[in-house]
Amino acid sequence: MLSLHRISIIKFDAIKTYTDLNEYINQHYQRGKTNYILVDEIQDIDEFERSVRSWRTEPDAEVIITGSNAKILSGELSTLIGGRFKEIRIQSLSYSEFLVFHQLEDSDDALTKYIQFGGLPGLAKIGIDEDDAREYQRDIYNTVLLKDVIMRNKIRNVAFLENLVRFLADNIGKIISANSISKYMKSQGQSVTVGQLKAGEIDFVCERKDGRRAYVQASYIIADEQTREREFGNLQSIRDNYPKYVVSMTPLVSHSDEQGITHLHLRRFLMSDNLD
Repeated sequence: MLSLHRISIIKFDAIKTYTDLNEYINQHYQRGKTNYILVDEIQDIDEFERSVRSWRTEPDAEVIITGSNAKILSGELSTLIGGRFKEIRIQSLSYSEFLVFHQLEDSDDALTKYIQFGGLPGLAKIGIDEDDAREYQRDIYNTVLLKDVIMRNKIRNVAFLENLVRFLADNIGKIISANSISKYMKSQGQSVTVGQLKAGEIDFVCERKDGRRAYVQASYIIADEQTREREFGNLQSIRDNYPKYVVSMTPLVSHSDEQGITHLHLRRFLMSDNLD
């Protein structure tokens, strides 16, 4: 069995091109036996597709490649390597998976940890100690931003991009328009020219391939009538019969219905496998 586990390990630092990879594989390949060729961070190898195309046609070889660059390992992959292949997308952990990975019971404290640290599977080994988890998150952020975005797209104005990412992170769950981005960048001292986009009113519109929809409004706490009117009113103005939800962390709320709109506590929402 041939295993090339992580390109970052010193042992494999010399493998930078497809010819380097072919040479390494040739040195370890065993004819007449099934050879499993496992290559992680495949996008770090120049012209890797040339090696993959040649080895996947060998009758004694099974080629498995993984990587963190979503673009090169999705839409472009079929063009690069040709022929038949199976793609497996690895998503972040759901709340219920987070509980299993970290051996936690469903509780408000567990939900707080999930909100703070997210669903990165690697945290199962590192733990969710505040300092260690934050350092791991920063490493992931820097790797994705530097290697998958800045280097791949040859972005020169890194400071501009970092400001943009910070703005988007601070406004998760809000309607983002080119105009709001422009205003923020101008407040940070950047020159920005944009067009105008029509703002929406619903936080999330989930649509299935068969055309079915679900509408979700997200609110931290519904503590007064003004907030209730804003969150429920937007959904009430939608005249179709698709499911409509308000999700919040309002204490004591488990499940309630109001004029066809379901109000769920965030914990209940995250633990629900099927909401329609």
